[in-house]
Amino acid sequence: MKYLLSVIVLAILVFGGYNWYMGQSEDYYVQITNEGTKTTQTDGSETYINYEYELPGYNEAGKEKKLKFMGFQERPLKMNHYLKVSQFIHKTGVKTYEEVAENEIPNEALKQLQTGRK
Repeated sequence: MKYLLSVIVLAILVFGGYNWYMGQSEDYYVQITNEGTKTTQTDGSETYINYEYELPGYNEAGKEKKLKFMGFQERPLKMNHYLKVSQFIHKTGVKTYEEVAENEIPNEALKQLQTGRK
């Protein structure tokens, strides 16, 4: 019985540790500078419209990374608005994104975004 309990606890720890490790992300800041690429997907009788973006993002140290993500809306994201995009570290893809105000962006990232605008 003690052995079985030990195996169960070990399995829970390994599974939880793996999920934590794979779920780690790094934040990048982007500015919406285009309307994205409109995509349409049909599932049975339903048609879904989405917009895909590929934009340069900058972490708080100002390091650039090309980010590819979906807007998950039937309309384009608002032009010239800033987003904080959480990019997975140990796998591909974007975990989340949220709109942020200009004063919430770290200085180095904001400098890079403003340089790219000019």
